[in-house]
Amino acid sequence: MKILSHQRLHNIYKIPEDRRKLRANVEATIKEVKRGIKNGKSRLRGLVRNRFYLTLTSISVNLTRIHKYEINKVLFDYLCHIIKGLIPKTEPILIAYDAFLVEETRKPTCFA
Repeated sequence: MKILSHQRLHNIYKIPEDRRKLRANVEATIKEVKRGIKNGKSRLRGLVRNRFYLTLTSISVNLTRIHKYEINKVLFDYLCHIIKGLIPKTEPILIAYDAFLVEETRKPTCFA
């Protein structure tokens, strides 16, 4: 049993990291799709109708995620631009701390 679990773990680490994360993304999408269905039961009859409904709902969930990601990225860049304009370019500040001089910079982490 130990040998099989070690071999399974070894095989998992051979898979590229982006493919390893794929399962979590798919499960999160399924969870969001299922949230809109009471007790996990669809109100539609027929395989074609259910497949169509679930495909469109999955597309909607994923597009919503992409939209949120893009909006957050744009807002972050905008805020960094504002912060960059507010902070004057000055020399680093020297602070006395326990009789030692410590150099502190005022540069936010969003500057690359």
